[in-house]
Amino acid sequence: MKKSLALSLLPFVIVCLIGVESVYQASKESIAEQQRFTLQKKLSNVFPTSLNEKIKPILIKINIEDNLPLLPIKKDPKHSNAWLVCNAHNQMGIILTVRTTQGYSGNIDLLVGIDNKQSIVGISVLKHQETPGLGDKIELSRSQWIKQFIGHSKESVWKLTTRQGIQKTNSFDAITAATITSKAVLELLKNTLQTFTIKYAKQQC
Repeated sequence: MKKSLALSLLPFVIVCLIGVESVYQASKESIAEQQRFTLQKKLSNVFPTSLNEKIKPILIKINIEDNLPLLPIKKDPKHSNAWLVCNAHNQMGIILTVRTTQGYSGNIDLLVGIDNKQSIVGISVLKHQETPGLGDKIELSRSQWIKQFIGHSKESVWKLTTRQGIQKTNSFDAITAATITSKAVLELLKNTLQTFTIKYAKQQC
């Protein structure tokens, strides 16, 4: 009796398992698509392009002696640590994913757009664990703080000013009560510009 009952329920169990797997796969694909859309939006914000331009993913191979602070890449060809920005024939710049371990609460990961003059054209925060209400002001959705670095190159004077309300030249404002976070971002951007050379971007568009 029990055996026959188990056999009668077997098709139902199989159908349920197939249904669960189908829902999982559909959800997985939907999440992946949303992640791709979010990344593409961030890339476009970091390096705005026209309809005649494209963003092409690449992997940058770094020699052991190099100090370019790129994010580690998963062993998966679908993952990239840089994107070339190209028009029909020419390279216009590059977008790098970079990381500092010197944040107040851990790693800070950024997308940084650099044009052919090796100046910053855009920055987006990918991931961080900084203090809400303080260090999280590195996010553009929280404040305009990070925009002060746009337009600067390795020739700029990369100094941090913590005194608010005074006239400053050749320096960048720190986030109030978040000096460690501010310094970590500044040093990451400075290090990226100083160690990045155009030889890394000599890829075919």
